[in-house]
Amino acid sequence: MSKKYHAEIWRTGIEVSELALNKDKEEIVSRILLPFLRKQVVLIDLNTSRNLINMSAVSSVKLYRSDREINEADFGFGRNGPPSYVEDCTDMILNEIQSEIRGPDAKSLLELSVVEPENFLFVIMQFDNKDLKFVHDKIIKPLAAQYGLRAIRVDEIEDSGPINDQILELIARSKIIIADLTGERPNCYYEAGFAHAMGKEIILTIKKGEKKHFDLANHRFIEWEHFEELEDKLKKRFSRVSDVFGLTQR
Repeated sequence: MSKKYHAEIWRTGIEVSELALNKDKEEIVSRILLPFLRKQVVLIDLNTSRNLINMSAVSSVKLYRSDREINEADFGFGRNGPPSYVEDCTDMILNEIQSEIRGPDAKSLLELSVVEPENFLFVIMQFDNKDLKFVHDKIIKPLAAQYGLRAIRVDEIEDSGPINDQILELIARSKIIIADLTGERPNCYYEAGFAHAMGKEIILTIKKGEKKHFDLANHRFIEWEHFEELEDKLKKRFSRVSDVFGLTQR
């Protein structure tokens, strides 16, 4: 008999968990684990009803498996936890997914969000701008190095692969993104939107007087006029963002 897989879902501000019981592993991964990691809205079968859940409002997910079907009463519904014959398999499944994604047959860039990010800081900005080149070389790179991160801008990479694929993969693998949207370049907005879709930690900057476009106009920007002003504001933002990843200033 094939194993049955189960998920315990804890929503922010709700004191009891919700259960998805007796599923196939593929369904648990595709309908619960990956949407949780991507912070998507998803339709999930929870016991006796179907629920539309915004996974960005879910604080934690635990995965289990058993040799037979179980019901809500067997599980304990968040009070006593599952019985002894139900095994916690959260780490096992996550490790399996990470191994598959690192291989040559990775299914999609979105699934790279499951992989542990590397010590990269990816920089999104207009290339042919002397001021922004100075910002990248003299402000962002040294600041990233202080926190043990490698700042990368795609024009610095010597690779024969398609440039768009390189950009999206580097965004997926980076811990932090800095997107300066000075110059109103559509490709920069596209890349910043991709980073948001992946739930990346993104710092938005723009030169004062420049227009902010689309939905990003509602997000918090660092607006700057002089290099010293930008450097000071970035240092302050980094001191807060670094705590998210446990980074320490060197």
